[in-house]
Parts: sequence; C-alpha cells; structure tokens
Amino acid sequence: MGMISDAQIEKVRESSDIVEVIGSFVKLMKRGHNYVALCPFHSEDTPSFNVSPDKQFYHCFGCGQGGNVITFVMNHEKMGFVEAIRYLADRAGIVIKEKSPADSAAPDVKDRICYANKIALEYFVKSLSGTSGIKAVNYLKSRKITSAVCKEFSIGYTPDKPDGLIRFASEKGISPEVLTAAGLSSKFDNGYCDFFRGRLMFPISNLSGRVVAFAGRALREQEPSKYINTPDTPIYHKGSQLFGLNLTKDHIKRQKRALVVEGYTDFISLYSSGIKYVVCSSGTAFTSSQASLLSRFTDNVVTLFDGDAAGLNAAERSVGELLSKGVEVLICLLPEGEDPDSFVKSKGAEELENFVANAVSYPQFKKMTIGKSLRQLSVMEREKLVQEIGGVINRIGDPLRKKLFTDQVEAIFDFPISSFLNTNPKEKRKLEELEGGVSNRVMLEREFLSLLAQSGSRIAEVSQAIAVECFTDPGCRIVYEKMIEEYSRLGSLELGKWIKMNVDPRITETLAGMDKVRWAMMPAAEIFEDYVKRFRNDQNKTLLRDIKDEIVAAEKQGDALKASDLQKRYLRILAGGASR
Repeated sequence: MGMISDAQIEKVRESSDIVEVIGSFVKLMKRGHNYVALCPFHSEDTPSFNVSPDKQFYHCFGCGQGGNVITFVMNHEKMGFVEAIRYLADRAGIVIKEKSPADSAAPDVKDRICYANKIALEYFVKSLSGTSGIKAVNYLKSRKITSAVCKEFSIGYTPDKPDGLIRFASEKGISPEVLTAAGLSSKFDNGYCDFFRGRLMFPISNLSGRVVAFAGRALREQEPSKYINTPDTPIYHKGSQLFGLNLTKDHIKRQKRALVVEGYTDFISLYSSGIKYVVCSSGTAFTSSQASLLSRFTDNVVTLFDGDAAGLNAAERSVGELLSKGVEVLICLLPEGEDPDSFVKSKGAEELENFVANAVSYPQFKKMTIGKSLRQLSVMEREKLVQEIGGVINRIGDPLRKKLFTDQVEAIFDFPISSFLNTNPKEKRKLEELEGGVSNRVMLEREFLSLLAQSGSRIAEVSQAIAVECFTDPGCRIVYEKMIEEYSRLGSLELGKWIKMNVDPRITETLAGMDKVRWAMMPAAEIFEDYVKRFRNDQNKTLLRDIKDEIVAAEKQGDALKASDLQKRYLRILAGGASR
C-alpha cells in the first residue's frame, strides 16, 4: 500500500503476539490451549470470547467478532488500518518508514483524524509555552500544577483566535475539512473556525495511548461552559472513554480496585501524588460503556466525588451502572467545599488514602444522606427511597448478588424492600437453583403456610376458599391438611411438637422451609389477602382447564344440556364466583 509496505506490515504482525496484545486490554483466562474472556465488543455475563495463541486468532461465539491482532486493535481502539500498524509497531519496537496521511491519495478517515489530533496536540503544547499562554500558565500555577506535570500529561493551551489551529494544521497538510471531522474546527457559511478557543487543553487518549479527543477548560469566567469536549467522531465517543485509564490500567489491576474521580485536575493531582489506581469519568456519571470498560480491569470501585450536592448526585447516578456490570462499589464523599484535587494538595496522599479507606456501601451511603431513621420519614419520603434503592437493586444482573445486596439493604434499613421489587422469573429460577433447587411454586406455598401459621384464627376461613389439591408440593399439602385438622380439633397450632414427633421427611422438610421464611414485621392484612387471592386464582385456573375439557367431552357426546351447565359454571368462575 502507499503509506506502509506489505513487508513492514507482515513484520509488525509477526512481531505482535495476539495474547500479549489483547491481554493488555482484556482480562484473559487460560482454558486449555486457548484463552477466554468476557467479550469487549458486546455485553455478556459468561465468557464467549476466545483467543488462540497457536492460530494467532480471536473469535467471539456470542457476537461473531473475530480476526487477527491487527483487526482487534482496529475494532477495539477504533483505529484505521495504518494507525493500528503504527501502534503495534511502537509496541514491538519496530521503526516504520512512512509518508504522512496528508500525502496519501486516499488514507482512511480514522487515520486522518488521528493525524489531525497529533498535530493539534503539538499546536496546543507549543501555544502554552508561548507569549499567548501566559494567562494559562498563571492559572496552572494557582492550581499548583507544575511545568513537569504539564509535560507529563501534555497539557496545552489554545489561543483565543478564530483560526489559529486551522492555519497551523494547514502548514502540515491538514485541511479544515479533516479538522472538522476530528471535531477540532466548525464550519460556517463564510468558512471555518477553531472549535476550541482561549482554553486550557487536556488530551484524551484511548487505551493504547493514542490521542482521540480533547477537553478544553475555560479561563474566562463569563464562558457559558466551564468544560467542553471534542464532539463525537469516528474514533471518539465521550461516554465510552475514561480519562487516564491508558496510564493507570496496570496499576488498577495490581491494586485490584479503581478510584473514580470526576475532574481532569483531580485525576492529575492524585496521579502525580502517587495514587496511581485512579480514573476520571470526565465530569459525568458513569455510562454503561464506561462501566463495562472499567470492569475489564477490576471488580472493585471506590467513587471519590466532591462533597457538595453535585457530588452526591454523581455518586448516586454512578452506582447503578457499575453494579449492573458486576462491580462492587463503595462511595467516599469528601467534606463539603473539598474536591480530590484540593484535598490531596492540602492534606497529602496518605491522608486521602486514609479517608478512602472509610468508604461505605451504597445502602450505608443512602442512610447517611437521609440523616434519620426510616420510621421518621413521611410516607412520600419512604416511597421515594424505596423507588430509588429498588431501581439500583434491579440493575444487578446476577440473582445471588442481587439477593445478597437486597439482604444488606434490609438489614441496614430494617425494612422488607424485597417485597416491593420486581424480580425477573428467570432470575428467581436461577436463585432457586443456587439455594438448593427449591422451585418457585414450593417457595410460595411454604411462605403462605408460614403466614397461615401466624394467623391461625383464619385457618377455617382459608380452608373454605382453598382446597388441599391447590398445593402442588406433597409436603406442603400434608402440612396444610394437618393444620386444618389440628386447628379444628384444638383451636390452636403447635408446630414445634410436629418437628419432635414427626418422622415423615416430607413434613420435616416443609417445616424447615417454613422456618426459613423471615418476616421483618407481622405482615399486614393486605399481604395475607394477596396470598389467598394468588392461591384462589391458581386453583381457579386449574378448575377452568378441567371444565373446558369436560365441555369438549360433553359436546362430543351430544349432551347439550350438560355442556350448557358447564359453560355457565365456567363463566361464573371467570366472573369471580365460587370456585368450589
């Protein structure tokens, strides 16, 4: 090809081990001769992404993505072919002789954008050290950001000129059209204008370290937006990137946790102070894509946001996304008026680490922010709290983790929030398997019997509404019969004696299951009625199915009178009449 020879491409491919390269982006696990991982190209709970060291090939059996080491870098890092070759060549220590994309007749648009970002970074860094950058340098000094830190993070400045970058890029062979595609200039009726003007510039890199975008901080108070970012381009989507992760991903793996901050200067201050397991959400709450990205490197996250109302809200919004990706989340809120940058500069990295060590779980965080017990809340406040916490709980995909998290919430708030959650039937079945294979229906029957044992005075009433045959589990059916018989004979129940005297394993198993049912408080009458209604409806469904079979049989036999009577009975049950 025009820019890099085929011989050089082949040399780069042969020098780039696919396991080593993919392993720098994805957590690989050895399985036989191959490696597996959660696919980085689609969301999944079980690994379907396979890497073969023998074939130097990867394939996902879930979404179908596959290819060699070059196509992986292209797809994962949203690079063009040439840019992917450059990246792999840098990793392998291979020097490639090539022409610039501007000299090529038809380079890939992604390669053009990457080259434009490279030139833009050169312009921004150069401008910071020039006479036009004095205001930016003074601002950096006021924030105690040294020239060494600026150099390490390639912090720059863009002068307040309408076409400063456009002119600079033009000298490098980059047209305004390419700058616009890169989000670095804007097109108007009368021409083009720089997108960033009069701002401190922070380069945003992908995992491979290539600059894919910029964030610009206003230096004038009257600017409507304190920060603006590169608009979405073919190589950059703000909600998919984590600032600084290219620098800290290995530290995060070693520490087995990540510290999440909101601001660019927060990240830079913590990283420079020696806290290397940090990432920046770029001033936004975590998106699903960001949570997926971070979950590849750690299962544990601590959010460290400002101690103001905005910080509270950001922490609240981030939790659900992270939990949905199987990440354990702790929340650390700084004192009001502090941010991570100011805290670490005034008190030091060690004090900040001590503060982070006291991070709390989401349920604890919610209780702290409420400031009073649940019973002191109004009905409306309780309803809002249950909706908020329930929304977070329902984001957790794994049924066992969801149950454990719910148990933690109920213990902290002394409130049966699980009664108000919408649990997916598939999740229930999976949880039942984890808890010993007890079916959904049997659990329901044991819960009802447990409730009935606490409401013995209603046994006679219930026995008239619900037949013994309504219980599908043999043990539950026997216990229900015995409860009816004993209460009618003694006027009370003594289940404790049953356990001592009984040798029938079906009864002892059922009683043990009933004993596992925990009611945080005596259930209200409405809950009891809900159970009765559920069993009555189930009973009616079975009865209606039997009647339909009888109607068909009567019609086949030509017995119109019997068929008519059965139809009337069918309609009466449908309308809510007696089922027995």
